Amino acid sequence: MIKRRKFVSLGALLPVTVLAGARAAVAQRAGSNAALPTAVPLRESGPVEVVFKAPHGQPNGLAQGPNPGELWVQDRGVGRQVTLIHATSGAVIREIQAEAIGPSGLTMDDDGVMWTSDTHGVMLVAFDANDGHTLGKYFVPGACRMYEKAGDAPHRNSPLKLAYPNESRVMGDSLSHNEGNDTGSGLGPGRVPPGTDHFWSGTGPSGIIAKGDLLIYSCLPARAIFTIHKKTWQVQDVWPTLGNRALGLCWAEKARTSFWSADANLQTLYRYDAASGTIHEGVTLPANAPVLHGCQLVGEYMYFTDDMGWICRFRM
Repeated sequence: MIKRRKFVSLGALLPVTVLAGARAAVAQRAGSNAALPTAVPLRESGPVEVVFKAPHGQPNGLAQGPNPGELWVQDRGVGRQVTLIHATSGAVIREIQAEAIGPSGLTMDDDGVMWTSDTHGVMLVAFDANDGHTLGKYFVPGACRMYEKAGDAPHRNSPLKLAYPNESRVMGDSLSHNEGNDTGSGLGPGRVPPGTDHFWSGTGPSGIIAKGDLLIYSCLPARAIFTIHKKTWQVQDVWPTLGNRALGLCWAEKARTSFWSADANLQTLYRYDAASGTIHEGVTLPANAPVLHGCQLVGEYMYFTDDMGWICRFRM
């Protein structure tokens, strides 16, 4: 058994550090974008606990399984595993593979089709949940290259040790240095070699959920959440995110009228209205907690992945 670790911030410390930082980031981001609210009500999460190892070492996407108490876990390593587990114990029920590079999100739509956000392949991929075979691949509106902006929250790294220290962290992406200002040239921020005729590298979607004929996904380089009709492939809405690293998405209630968006750098979950894109509230994790990646509500607990190889949760 894995000894469960709890991450609890002192009541007087959390508002000064995490909550204040999140509020400052929200205000700064909103100040340059009229579509964003200048203030979002924030509250502290319950204590965070590390409950068990993920099936593999780089868990990212998390989605509701076919039965209550079951979770799908999308690993972004080269094994491309999509694993169905029991949420209480982490025990594996079954496993398939999906064709994706460094995927960050996972969902099943109302037609029983699974979707993964192929983040580093810059596609949305539909596949069969029974055997993993690909049903369709789609380009991603809003995708390009993640960029850096003055005032961004600092990049958060996990405080956890690797759950699988001997496992490679390679994701299968042949285009390294495809995020932010480091192009790999060694010439300085943003610069590519002078002889470059064409420079392409990109990232795309992360979290994804579905309702009816709509897919809702967060797109990292666009710093936005897109709603798209899966049959016409026409974008219905685009809503800006408050942070620069919106990863997991999950529904907030059974009626699917609002959803949570997990920002890894702000360490905060934001609840969006699914019809209007209005941000109703935020839930901020302790400063020393694992990093938010994929997320999924299971009963009264919010489960989330930390890509060091762990599944965590806190009481909502």
